Amino acid sequence: TILNGVLFPAKNSDTVVIAITGIHGNFYSNPFYYNIGDTLSAAGIDFIYAQTCDAFGEIETFNAKTGKKELIGSWNERFSYTDEDIDAYLDYAEKNYRHVILAGHSLGANKVIYYTAHDWLSGILDNVHTDFNADFSQVEQITHNGALIIGTYDNFTDGDPSKFLKNINNHMKTPENNKLIFIELPGHTYQQKHQEIAEIILNLAEEWRIN
Repeated sequence: TILNGVLFPAKNSDTVVIAITGIHGNFYSNPFYYNIGDTLSAAGIDFIYAQTCDAFGEIETFNAKTGKKELIGSWNERFSYTDEDIDAYLDYAEKNYRHVILAGHSLGANKVIYYTAHDWLSGILDNVHTDFNADFSQVEQITHNGALIIGTYDNFTDGDPSKFLKNINNHMKTPENNKLIFIELPGHTYQQKHQEIAEIILNLAEEWRIN
């Protein structure tokens, strides 16, 4: 299946940030991707808006093996297919960049967690929760470090975005090596804070590229 991602290219960049989209996570529903792409590319870092199969409810695409058009979307996606989507973008990135930074928004973050922990796990979408005593076995197996970012008005967190993010991080193998970033006031799609989230991601990418 052909995935319709978008590359925001910088000149001769050795670093790329790949942002895995969530359910219905597309340019129309989440315009902050434009800010991220323009900001990173202007600073010399490539950005890939990595649209996955459920970026729309239903969308027409092309099957490279059969040569036929097909419909994909959230109406028929299986979460276990997410590895294939991420693999496609990483296969491209590994051939073209020295540094690859994998990111995800909303359900895309769950996809990244599942992908980076997949070698040790069974089970699919059971990795982040608001309950302190829930099953965090996927998160506990992640050996990578990075950043967790959330808007302080995110309404997918049972009312306390800060506690939600800290709870996830506390179950990581090395929580002290992760950055927790709280953006004041925006909700789940960073309304009115699109440039702020773009600049935060740029600063992280530049720091990680040096280190």
